Amino acid sequence: MSEKNVNLSVRLSSDEARFLKGLSLPGADTVSEKLRHIIDRARRREEGTHSYPAALRMVDELLDPVRLGLLDQERREQVHSELLARVYEWLPDMLGYLLAGVDQEPDSEEVIELSQLEAGISERVFRLIEAVLRLALTEPNPCYESDAVSRRLGPTLALAKLLNEQGGKE
Repeated sequence: MSEKNVNLSVRLSSDEARFLKGLSLPGADTVSEKLRHIIDRARRREEGTHSYPAALRMVDELLDPVRLGLLDQERREQVHSELLARVYEWLPDMLGYLLAGVDQEPDSEEVIELSQLEAGISERVFRLIEAVLRLALTEPNPCYESDAVSRRLGPTLALAKLLNEQGGKE
């Protein structure tokens, strides 16, 4: 049985109508298609953060236009930043994990304890730290600026040295 369509009458300001008409959404050309796309996106955002895969899809959808714009600009300028690539690789996983961990249905089988959430976040944070430190091993750094990572390494290494010395005393 097919679902019935419901006609709606909506009053929009001329600015809102102009914005909606000029809005570029994949597979949505008409104003009706664009409104359905916006409603579908809002529904997924409202319902979709309760699981990690759904939260990850939502974050990917949010960040993908920015990532594609960055890649296009890098292509035009014939440059590349491994630092930004690592952050864009890491960020969806981090945000998806955090959203799914915090926004759980109380009776869900996927509910995680706060200590588990913290452990997962810690794992992801240190994964990024290690990736950034690996970038410093390459001279010049594979970034837009050849010393983008290495010039900031001194204070980080000094802090790590202090932590190491303190850990050795315990």
